[in-house]
Amino acid sequence: MIIWVIAGLGLFLCYRQADAAYREKKAKWYMPKIERVRTMAETEKEWIRTRQGSDGRLSMNGGGTTNPYFACLAAQGLLSGHVSGADLDAAGHYINWHCQKFLEWNGEIPDFSVEDNVERAQKPDSVDAYVAVFLSLLCRKAEITGNMSKAEGEMLKQGMRKLDDLTINGLTTVREGDSRFYLMDNIEVLACYQDIQRLGEEVDGFDEISEEAGKRAEKTWSAIREKIWNPEMFRYEVGIQTGGNVMEAEELERFYPDGVVQVYGAVFGQYFTGRQDAEMLYERFCDTFSWETMEVDGVSFYWSELAVAAAGLGDLGRVETYLETYGKLMEDGRDYPLHIGTAGWVAKACARMEGIYRDRMESSLLQDMANRIIKRGKQWSAMITAG
Repeated sequence: MIIWVIAGLGLFLCYRQADAAYREKKAKWYMPKIERVRTMAETEKEWIRTRQGSDGRLSMNGGGTTNPYFACLAAQGLLSGHVSGADLDAAGHYINWHCQKFLEWNGEIPDFSVEDNVERAQKPDSVDAYVAVFLSLLCRKAEITGNMSKAEGEMLKQGMRKLDDLTINGLTTVREGDSRFYLMDNIEVLACYQDIQRLGEEVDGFDEISEEAGKRAEKTWSAIREKIWNPEMFRYEVGIQTGGNVMEAEELERFYPDGVVQVYGAVFGQYFTGRQDAEMLYERFCDTFSWETMEVDGVSFYWSELAVAAAGLGDLGRVETYLETYGKLMEDGRDYPLHIGTAGWVAKACARMEGIYRDRMESSLLQDMANRIIKRGKQWSAMITAG
């Protein structure tokens, strides 16, 4: 018995020594990666803050144009990963400006341009998407601070009422009087409902609205899967036209919208027909478009949200390539088509990658061995099923 105890203790000590060496080796590998994405995120956030006016608005990229949709995405980027006091202050300042405009325009906040000190309102692209990203921003701030101001709470309720006004059979239209339903907008609406649902678990006083958001999320999820997913063609359609005709994603070799809609759910961690299908759609997309090197004909915008989707699906190699490509492009300046929404998504991608790097760096030798065995087992199972 004593011999077995001594042997077991010896094996344990050997494992501890091997695990310590293993962790040290991983730290040397991952710490430079962590520092690299943290630095890039801080650079993007700093640039976003330079786009802020004295009244809190965030301009697209210089000039006087403010697009509230992209501004909300930029503010979400400020509140991703490591959030400094300056990040929180800037996001809060923007939220105050947005709340005022949101109330003034009864939830249908337009784009704004300022010329010769005169502010002009312009028609928003999609009211439902504009509302959704704002509500998600409010939830993210509350998640960090642990509370939500009375004004922010009222905007949350008004935003929910506006989305309800736009909803027909589980899906939101782009605006009242326009019965077009777009998949990408509804994915953002679904994400905001889920954010509000979690809010009730984290902040006191939001149980009722959280419960309502959960019910709406279920309806939106089901409607997307039943009405916009095409199982026969193994693709998502772009949306539904007025009158019920489907906007088909017939040209999957066309980057936007046909190609992007196939992977947009993954940006928000939404895998409507399962993760395996999401991975297959993503791989088909990557086989068609070299998005990570930005070598896509006819595409001028940077589409940094794709890096968030790739990180969520575990494709770290393409994310690293994208961030490297993006960093090199920024060395030549930050002229349009770069805008604050792009910078916000890059900050989010960096935050996601830092989290993944830290998880991998801190896992033990035994955990990694078990994960490899499980992964290999799944691969063999898939091969057998396919055969």
